[in-house]
Parts: sequence; C-alpha cells; structure tokens
Amino acid sequence: MNKILRIKKSDDKETSKKEIEKFARQFALPLQKQVIEAFRLADEEKYEEAAGLCCRILDEDDSKPDIMELLGQCYFAQGNMAGAAMVFHELVEINPENAGYHRSLGMAYHGMGEFEEAVKQFKAAGPPEQYNPFYYTSYGDCLQKIGKEKESREMFGMELDRYVETGEIPLAELLDAVFQNVLYLDISLTNGKYKEDLELYLHFLSRIEMTEKMQENLASTVVYLSTQMRNKWYRPLFRELIDYISRKNYLRTEGTKETLKSAFIIWESYRFHDDRKVSKIMDTGLNAIYNIRYTLKDIPWMEDREDIQRDALISEWNLCRYVPGHLEEIKYIQENYPYNYECSRKFLERVKHDPEQTAKEVLEELQKLSGHQTLHEWKVFLEDEYSQMNAEGRAEVLVDGWEPYRRKGVKVGRNDPCPCGSGKKYKKCCGK
Repeated sequence: MNKILRIKKSDDKETSKKEIEKFARQFALPLQKQVIEAFRLADEEKYEEAAGLCCRILDEDDSKPDIMELLGQCYFAQGNMAGAAMVFHELVEINPENAGYHRSLGMAYHGMGEFEEAVKQFKAAGPPEQYNPFYYTSYGDCLQKIGKEKESREMFGMELDRYVETGEIPLAELLDAVFQNVLYLDISLTNGKYKEDLELYLHFLSRIEMTEKMQENLASTVVYLSTQMRNKWYRPLFRELIDYISRKNYLRTEGTKETLKSAFIIWESYRFHDDRKVSKIMDTGLNAIYNIRYTLKDIPWMEDREDIQRDALISEWNLCRYVPGHLEEIKYIQENYPYNYECSRKFLERVKHDPEQTAKEVLEELQKLSGHQTLHEWKVFLEDEYSQMNAEGRAEVLVDGWEPYRRKGVKVGRNDPCPCGSGKKYKKCCGK
C-alpha cells in the first residue's frame, strides 16, 4: 500500500494505473472496479467520495489493511482527525511492527491535541526511511506542547538540517512554521544558536514569494517571538528583526501591517517603562489605549472585555487631568516613542483641544459600562484614583506575550497574574 501511495504521488500516471490494477486483482471480481475507483477519486482529491467507497469495500472484504490505510488518508485530507485516529489505531493493532501506521496515528493524535499519545506513537515509529515533511514538525510540536523543549528543538532542527543540506523547500508555509519554533526555542533554551538560525531564516524569506498567506505566517512569527521579550537580552535582537522586516516591506496587507506596528509599540513600551522622563500616568494611559486598539478585539469573554474597557477608560480620564499641564512630556513621547504616540495621537489631540469635554465623555462611557454607579460616584472614585497614581511610584510592567498588563505598586489588578503563583488571573483566583 505505501508503495502504491508513493507511486500515485509521482508523475508516472501509467505506472500508477498498472500498480493499482494489480493490487485490485487481490479482491473478488465485483469489488475490483470499486477499488480502482476509490484510488481514482482519492487521486482527484475527491476524498469524501473515496472514503465512502472505501467503507463499502470494507463492508464486503475487511481482510485488506491497504484499503483501511487509504480510508485513513482520506480522513486526514478531510481534516477528520478522529476518524483517521480510529482507522490507524485499528491498523496498529493489526500490525504493531508497521512504523507507518504508528506515524500516521501520531499525526492524527497531534491534530486532535492529544500530544502525549502522539509522542508515544512517533517514538514507536522512529524516523521515516523516506523524507516526510510532517513527521519532524508534528513530533517537535507535540514535544513542545508537553514541555520537552530541548527534545522539541532537536526534532525541528532535523527539518532545518535537511533544508541546509538540500536547499529544497517542499512546502514554504511548513518550513516557515519550523523556523518560527526553532527561533522561539533558541531563545527559551539560550542555546547560542539564535543568530545563526535567524540568518538562515532571513535567507529563506528572501527565496520565497511573499504571498498573503506567507505574510500572515510571518506576522504570526513576529507575534510569537514578541512573547520572548520578557527576556531582557532578547529585546534588541527583536528590534533588529522587526526593523529588517519593515525595510524589506515583507508585510503589505492591512492586517499584517497593523501587526508590525503593534510589534514596534510593544518594543517601545519596554523602553518607556524604564524611562524616568515618562510618568506613571502616561505609561499606564498609553498602555490602555494600546489595549483598546489591539487587544480588545481578541478577547473572547465579555467579562474580560468589559474589564479592559473599564481600565482603559479610567486611564483615559487620568490623562484628561494630566496632559494639559504636561505638554512637554507629550512632545518627548512623540519624539522618542513615535509608534506609541501615533497609536494614542487622536485621543491626546482631543484632550489637548478640550480636556474638560473629553473627561466628561469618558465619565459618561464609564457610567454606561457599569450601570449601577452614578456619575457622581464615578467622579469621586476617579479623583481618588488620580491622587493615588500621582502619589505612588512607577508601575511594574508585566508583559505576557502580546498583551501588556500594568501592576500599580503593590496593588494587584483584576487582570494581573495572581500573587499566589497559580498562573491564573487574580480575579479568577484569590480575587474572587
């Protein structure tokens, strides 16, 4: 069966046809045409029809695991990982020595998110005799998902080694995902290979066509690697990467250009948080406006969205009080942190033009959002909050991936990680 599938992927249609006809003769005469038809349908990528025909063949004759394997491959092609897992699990029981069955079962488990089970199957299979572009990437991803980063880096590295040796790009999107994970793991493991692998990645980018799909993949890589800026040593290297991507104009669609802008904003946020010329109120306010523009749309839960909106409106109200008397600081931010300034420019111009009216509008939005508090109660609360922020020291920044959070001194916010170390947000843990 594996031989037949390999032949069908080749350009030798005549050889493929003869091999399939030879294979079909193993079946009773009434089934032979159905076997040939099943392969033809799969070859034409009509996987649903091919799978249905395989099931009918197996109802008549289930003695040929080859048809079961074709059924499993059709399920794969349709994205039916549960169906593929069921088929290949049965095949593994029939022939536990067949490495291909273990490998396919591992990939099915990977697609289902059953990473530990997938690792067991990949380990049982061992590396394929012939190159399989999905084996090392699936195995590496599963290892990473269960916390085995060193072993994961080794698997992804095997795919990179082949690229270095052959220069071949079997599937650009797949190899891009390999680079994404390799670079991330280089940083996590501090293995000294990041610069070497980054150079290889940039060479890869120069060789491929930057389609819309590849732009989305590159933007995803930028987002993923931005989460590593919690490592202070990586921050200048991340800036070098996004500067390079910007110079090359790789990201040209509206969505990917916004992602790149967001990356520059995040990078700047680390700098201005440590800048003593930027006040705590400005620091928190710029972060709040960023959250409204870039973070809010990706928050799935209404309660979390309302929390972010409420925190942002409070910060905006503080800016209404603060900005009119600190125009030099605004100019300093514009000159030194241009991406953050541009992100906040419209709101800051509204405040400079009419701070009282802007504060009134923000207060009304807060009252609408809460419902149960009056405008007067909100105003009393905001005055107190503003006084505290002026009295306290600078905020501690907690940047977790693409979403920055601020901790106000020793006060723990509802969206901050809980101090107990559970890994949950404070409001979902001790702050209930």
